[in-house]
Amino acid sequence: MCGKRIRDEKFGCHNDRIDKAAAKCARKYRLSYLHDKLNDQRSIYEILKKTGQNTDGFNVDFLIKNMENRSGIHSHFQELREGCFYVNWDKLRGKWVVFDEFSGDMQEALAFYVFAEAQTNLNMLKMGIERYVNKLRETGQLLRKVPYPSYVELKTPDKWECNSLSPPIQSKVDSVKYEKGLKVMQQFIDQRSFQFLSFGVFRKTMLEYLKTIDKQSDEQWYPHPMIKSMMMALSIAKKEKKIGANMAALSDDSNMTFSGKPTMSFSVIAKMVSEEACEVVNITELSHPDFQFNQDRIEKIIRTETIIERHPGKEIPFSTYIEALNTIGIRTKMIKMDEIPDAIRYIKDLAQKGLLAQYPKETVAQILAINGVEEWDDLDGVVRATTVSLYGINKYPEFNSHMTPAEKIPKFKCRQSILFALEKPYLETA
Repeated sequence: MCGKRIRDEKFGCHNDRIDKAAAKCARKYRLSYLHDKLNDQRSIYEILKKTGQNTDGFNVDFLIKNMENRSGIHSHFQELREGCFYVNWDKLRGKWVVFDEFSGDMQEALAFYVFAEAQTNLNMLKMGIERYVNKLRETGQLLRKVPYPSYVELKTPDKWECNSLSPPIQSKVDSVKYEKGLKVMQQFIDQRSFQFLSFGVFRKTMLEYLKTIDKQSDEQWYPHPMIKSMMMALSIAKKEKKIGANMAALSDDSNMTFSGKPTMSFSVIAKMVSEEACEVVNITELSHPDFQFNQDRIEKIIRTETIIERHPGKEIPFSTYIEALNTIGIRTKMIKMDEIPDAIRYIKDLAQKGLLAQYPKETVAQILAINGVEEWDDLDGVVRATTVSLYGINKYPEFNSHMTPAEKIPKFKCRQSILFALEKPYLETA
């Protein structure tokens, strides 16, 4: 398999935990040049001082990381800037359609980022012009006055006019706005990458999902690792524009679990098939490599995510989880708390009659030891699930699944159970 492999932990920050090999592949040529030719920090200090720049607190690793982050944005910068600020103007509402999709704080951060980048680019352009003009004057090739810089004599870098230009980021508040705007821009890029994929019969499903997540703030957005990997792989393929070359992305749900360890890890391979279209070549859940992600199963995951992602953060109401299951054909019943006493009596009766022989002995022993509903919260999770499941099957046989009473449920648990349920035969026609 050729291409790049990127490891992501927090969506939108591709370089936070990227391995060295992937980072090297992901860099633009200018970054490779910087890394290969100027990796000696002292030589970089000398070059910067010659141009009159302040080197206080300078760190080469920070510079490389900052340029990596920016390089992933700038190939899309003009397209997204035009999309947000110059096109799709709604005459009736007096607003830009795309820009208006963001929340107020995201709009402010994105606007600050765009104008800060524009100011930075302008400052860099002026520095480049001034450097070139002075080089021509040094060799005697330019003697007349030019619009910029305003002086006509030869000047050393420490006396250039560009040194007096104000930087766009002047405070910690500005830095926070800039970083947030960069994250919004990256999220926007990865969402738009889906537009270059042919979704066929479930295009409507994907468009509904994209509409749901458009207004999610980056800090509270915890997407499904499969979708996260798809976004990254498609974004890389679109950026590189190497037709036929595989681009791979890896992601997991470790940023959502209690232990910080993943329960699901996905690998997605995508490639450009033409100048305007991408396709997903392969999707693999690494702990279940034999599980086949066909079009039907992918669509069902996206349909459940459209419901789950209505709620920001790491948890959703239990009622939303049941709605997500129902939408793919799993009729789910949550046993109410006032039914738990009956459920306990029912499961203990089964245990006393020897009808739970197929269950682990320790589980049966715990069931027999239950004294009353007041012990419910302290019971082992397996005991609670077994009690509710068997009671639910007996009382509500028309439902496929029966759940313990709860107000909220972590998103990673929802996704685990949905992935497990998709292996069940009865879902193939849901």
